[in-house]
Amino acid sequence: MSHQPDREGGESPDNAEPWLLVDIHDSDIATITYRPAGLGTGVAYLGCAPRTYFEDLQASAPTDVAREAAGLATWWASTHPGVGDAERNVVEAALIPCLAADLDPAGHR
Repeated sequence: MSHQPDREGGESPDNAEPWLLVDIHDSDIATITYRPAGLGTGVAYLGCAPRTYFEDLQASAPTDVAREAAGLATWWASTHPGVGDAERNVVEAALIPCLAADLDPAGHR
């Protein structure tokens, strides 16, 4: 089972970059897909990572919270002209505790 954002045809938005899509599933998983990905992979999770929630390592790629926080902070900075490294670093640090990391599925429920 692979978790992909629910869009008609399963495609990413065809809007010009930058864009960010938040796809909320029930109350346990939200997928954040963003472009350009910059330092991240372009996909982050809030709540639970699909691998943890579904107890299936194939449900999503492994998560790297620090990498996705850096990617999202870089994305944010790209949408705010004039923002410097100090502000981007504050946003990155604020995102880290919000993003879902892979957890041992046995300890999740």
